[in-house]
Amino acid sequence: MLEDAPGSEDWPAVGRAIRERMRELGISATQLAQESGLSPTTIRHIGEPSSRRTKSTLVALSAVLEWHYDHLTNVLHGQPQSSDRGASPLEPHFEDLLRAEVGPVKEEVAGIRDIIHVIDKKIDVIIESQHSARRRLTGRSFWGSWAVAGPAGSGLSQVNGMLAGRG
Repeated sequence: MLEDAPGSEDWPAVGRAIRERMRELGISATQLAQESGLSPTTIRHIGEPSSRRTKSTLVALSAVLEWHYDHLTNVLHGQPQSSDRGASPLEPHFEDLLRAEVGPVKEEVAGIRDIIHVIDKKIDVIIESQHSARRRLTGRSFWGSWAVAGPAGSGLSQVNGMLAGRG
């Protein structure tokens, strides 16, 4: 149950409102997840009756969907919606704060993704160079003739057998 929220909750209405707004704005579920900082699984299950989310989840979704910050909380509780986006004197400050907090996080995540991509490429280069070196030295593929030194009957010789297809 949503914290600090009295009365009944209509999660299917929340799901319908989100899907309708996504269609209006042309936003995919993947985009909504990325923009809100929520997982795609959370987005996929948000309107299910068994779905219980926090107020911060609804606020994040409302912001991305360009609604008043408490729009989805009101939908959840069947309360009337204000058509005036500027109804709250705190809303402009809230939106500025949200943008100030979310913007740097998005940039940091993008930077981390770039770093991971570079690391992944470097690993590919290292693996390929190992394969090439092994082929030059033995005339065989890297994995096809892998051998580990060790006395007969040892764990290392068993690894050799498994790699050679004998274990």
